[in-house]
Amino acid sequence: TTVVAGKACKMFSVYINYLGGLVKKFAAGNVYLGELTGLSGWSGAKMTFGIPSEGRLPVAVTGYYNYQAGTIDYIGGNEQAGGTDSMDLYIALATKQYSVDTTDDTTYPGGSASDLASDPNIVAYGRLTSSETTDGYSPFYIELTYKDNNFIPSGDLYLLITATSSKGGAQFTGSTSSVLYLDELNLAY
Repeated sequence: TTVVAGKACKMFSVYINYLGGLVKKFAAGNVYLGELTGLSGWSGAKMTFGIPSEGRLPVAVTGYYNYQAGTIDYIGGNEQAGGTDSMDLYIALATKQYSVDTTDDTTYPGGSASDLASDPNIVAYGRLTSSETTDGYSPFYIELTYKDNNFIPSGDLYLLITATSSKGGAQFTGSTSSVLYLDELNLAY
């Protein structure tokens, strides 16, 4: 019922305890373009980030977000207080799909620091990160910054869009009170 129009995506972070307490993990609510490809051990997942861009070069992603930022209550998967959580939403155009293993944060686009600007496989990127709680939905326009202003595609390109209610989720850090809604996402060309 928390929507701009139609339906929205709701992401929330939780602490999960399963297999009789054998596996306990902080899990950030997230959504991404790609595919779940399998499991990694008892507590991780393997996935492919990115879908073919089909020769189209986006200039931005637009939409609306609604964020309730919680106080961080897990750091590195351990119950521990520390500051305000942040949501993260990024768009990128890459020369490859990423094979991500959630138990190894170096496999994510931009590596363990999520540094899209330094990743040699990223040709364009844009990002919205915020720790501010919104008063309902706020519009956003995330423009892609192309690393080469005269970029001409010479091979396959892949579109990556990822959003999470806890930016530090890949490192099992965030708040079990954080909630992010996204609605009416559109690509601008």
